[in-house]
Amino acid sequence: MRPTQCGKAADRVHPFGKGQKILRDSDHVPSSDLVDAPDPQVKHGFAVNFLSPVRLAQEQDGWKKIVDELFH
Repeated sequence: MRPTQCGKAADRVHPFGKGQKILRDSDHVPSSDLVDAPDPQVKHGFAVNFLSPVRLAQEQDGWKKIVDELFH
């Protein structure tokens, strides 16, 4: 099991910035605050939860056990 992540640098224009609009148009929630979600209410009240690599490493065995119990 691997954690996935998404990040962006503040105040930087990505050369492929239009990709966020392509994601939106494909019914995905874009990570950019400059691009609305397909359903704008999806982003309202959404709390972002960042986990440090250290915390992920500390908790990995516990989460693996839960996943194994539920899906194996």
